Amino acid sequence: MSELWVNSKLDREWLEWFGESWRVYEEYKRKRDFLINKINSLKSINYANDKVTNGASSHLSEQERYAMKLEKINGLISECESILFPAKERLKKQISRIKRAEYRKILILRYVERWKWSDIIEECFWYETNFDKSDPKWKDKVMQQNRAALSQLEKLSNKPYIPTEQQLTLEVNK
Repeated sequence: MSELWVNSKLDREWLEWFGESWRVYEEYKRKRDFLINKINSLKSINYANDKVTNGASSHLSEQERYAMKLEKINGLISECESILFPAKERLKKQISRIKRAEYRKILILRYVERWKWSDIIEECFWYETNFDKSDPKWKDKVMQQNRAALSQLEKLSNKPYIPTEQQLTLEVNK
């Protein structure tokens, strides 16, 4: 993961980086959970069978090997979080600048909440009287709105954005 992407322009390429990085982060979390379950399922160390020695020829117990792997994965998760969480906040702020509510909804559901397209289609059109999941017109409509929303996001991302807490306020005396 590169910190270069954190401050770059929000466009389709940035969203691809963000999505792929988020998938890697989720995979690290799955590995961590697997290791925790594996560690919890192990029995205590039997020092009579495991010859633990010091020095270069040190033999590690199974628990110690899993603990070392877990420590490494926890470090990777922390690194991902330090990059992805600020990037996610930046994405949410930029999406909030889009005027059309349906565009904001699609972008939030897809890129922030990481929903599948089928779930987004259902969420956006469940109230329509003639809604049918298998009808491709609903997918086409969502995809068209997504393309329009992405172009709006790219336009807004080209304009500088100053968070309100960093703006200077001037008081005018009347």
